[in-house]
Amino acid sequence: VKNIGLLLVLGSMGLWLAAGMLGSIPIALATEPGTQPPQTVGMTASSLGAMVGGCVVLFGAAWALWPRLGAALGLPRSLGDLGRDLKLGAIALGLTLPAVMLLAVVVGLMMNWLASMGVVEQPDALAHETLRQLASAEKDGAWWAVIGLVVLGVPLAEELIYRGLMQTGLRTGLGVGETRRARGLDWIAVGMTGVIFSVVHLGTADAHSLVILFALALAMGIAYERSGRLLVPIMMHAGFNGVNILIAQVSA
Repeated sequence: VKNIGLLLVLGSMGLWLAAGMLGSIPIALATEPGTQPPQTVGMTASSLGAMVGGCVVLFGAAWALWPRLGAALGLPRSLGDLGRDLKLGAIALGLTLPAVMLLAVVVGLMMNWLASMGVVEQPDALAHETLRQLASAEKDGAWWAVIGLVVLGVPLAEELIYRGLMQTGLRTGLGVGETRRARGLDWIAVGMTGVIFSVVHLGTADAHSLVILFALALAMGIAYERSGRLLVPIMMHAGFNGVNILIAQVSA
């Protein structure tokens, strides 16, 4: 069991690195040597598309070579499974989203108070680079492509990597059997995955928003452990991204 866990963790890291490399190709091709990459919605759509597409293709190949992987991660195998997973995901989203958004409001108020005291700089109302780009960009084809990727593609790819491979790998690698989900939660695996998930976003998300991302990651990790179904955290992630895009457009 531990060897399988180690394999899944290493696989998640490899998939993340491969996806990052694929996503960097469009930016590298469009950037002159010695200059900063263009921060445009079109480039964001291109890089996110490469990352999501590459991740899904690589995971699909791994799944085809290792059929038990889908069952181990709780992927739907029938329309009945799909309907049940969507229902569970909607319930988990409804329970989690209000608490996470309330935390975001509290963190925002605290940061504004610290800024008024001169302790920190005034935080941007939009704490993620992609949200800032979408708020100021023209609503053309690239804009809608980014919307689709952020709401659907990125949650699918990231949950495959973090909750599916990494959290499952850490849980099994720590010697926790498959019946652990029925008895409770492996907080070490959930917490470690949540920390990694949050830190990885530091390049695109403002530092203070990592608290919110960590809370979201914990909720998604708990939901995955309780349900054993990967589509549940995927729906939670998609709902969180969608609501943040909506808020960004309303406040722009």
